[in-house]
Amino acid sequence: MRLIKAALAAAFVLLAAAPAFGQGRERGMITVVGTGGSVSHTAGQSVGGVFAIPLGRQNTGSGIVTNFMLIDAGGSITALLVRIWQKNPSGSTCNDNAAFVSNAADDAHLIVPPFTVTPAAPANTTGDAKTYASVAGVTWDYQNPLGDVLVYVCLITQATQTIAGTNQRVGLSGPAD
Repeated sequence: MRLIKAALAAAFVLLAAAPAFGQGRERGMITVVGTGGSVSHTAGQSVGGVFAIPLGRQNTGSGIVTNFMLIDAGGSITALLVRIWQKNPSGSTCNDNAAFVSNAADDAHLIVPPFTVTPAAPANTTGDAKTYASVAGVTWDYQNPLGDVLVYVCLITQATQTIAGTNQRVGLSGPAD
């Protein structure tokens, strides 16, 4: 009987010390869709506006972005600059079909230096006119400010491209607490 009580007490201690279910675990890819205007976007313009992705699990939580994904329904193959913030970049201009303007206060909340992706068609395009880009296996830490679970993404054209009213799907994944 003593052994059973001791075993139950040890199990209770281990369970009490363990993190709550889901904390620090991979959430899978979470995506948000933005729609670019039905016009050409010139170099330096934002495409689709700010993508607010609910990657965090709880307000003021932290996490690690491990994967970035972009799907362009219009089949664009023009390089895009990607900026990712841990706080709403309200001082920067990231509106669809408008010149992107950076703000130094917002840049302090970038979780990674801006990087470029170039969407490409899959090897077999039968029945699939979309293009895709991804960055995988990365470790980009973030800390959400009070009252926020979002990570913010802005796509900026590097050359003129026609969006034709198609949508862009941006996704992030990674563990969060």
